[in-house]
Amino acid sequence: MKDSPRVLEQPTHSLDFTLSQRLGKNWKFKFSAKNLLDAEHRLVSKLDSEEAVYSSYRRGRAFSLSLNYEF
Repeated sequence: MKDSPRVLEQPTHSLDFTLSQRLGKNWKFKFSAKNLLDAEHRLVSKLDSEEAVYSSYRRGRAFSLSLNYEF
């Protein structure tokens, strides 16, 4: 009986950024950016000493902007 390949998730790097600033007494501005590196997410199949990419994708970047008023 042959061994089954193992599927391993490879590490994925990520970088997020958030900027928040008060504007006057009641206003607050916020900017966020997530996953700026947009690194490749990989699953690798290993059997003995052989390695092959099982699955590969990118999650994409996300940006948000908000303006809040507090009273």
